Amino acid sequence: PQSAGARERFGHLFQGMVRFHADHPIAFHFLEIHHHVYLDEHSRELYADVMRFLTGFLEETRAAQITRPLPAVAIVAMILGAFTGMVKAAEQDQFTLSPEVIAETERACWAAIANESQRNDDRQSGIERIES
Repeated sequence: PQSAGARERFGHLFQGMVRFHADHPIAFHFLEIHHHVYLDEHSRELYADVMRFLTGFLEETRAAQITRPLPAVAIVAMILGAFTGMVKAAEQDQFTLSPEVIAETERACWAAIANESQRNDDRQSGIERIES
């Protein structure tokens, strides 16, 4: 939700990735492996819309000094890499992809991208909201 704080919005985005993987595991792996090679024009536009949304959020949080001063695309790559690695390891039976593992991975990803003053804030902590 746009009115939520940055940490809560990040959690919402992360949980969206979890839901997409759970609801569309074949599509998730197809996109992860093939990127844009086999996508039609409409699908490429949808992907571009998602990336604009994600990078826009991260540019807002960087400007508000909530997240690290990195290019938004670099942060997206960090989060997608961590998420994809977690999914692959779980699918190789290295661990169970439990709600607890997902929640802790989300917290670790936030800690990785957040500025030092924001790293320990939990979802419910009410950190400063981004001005819309």
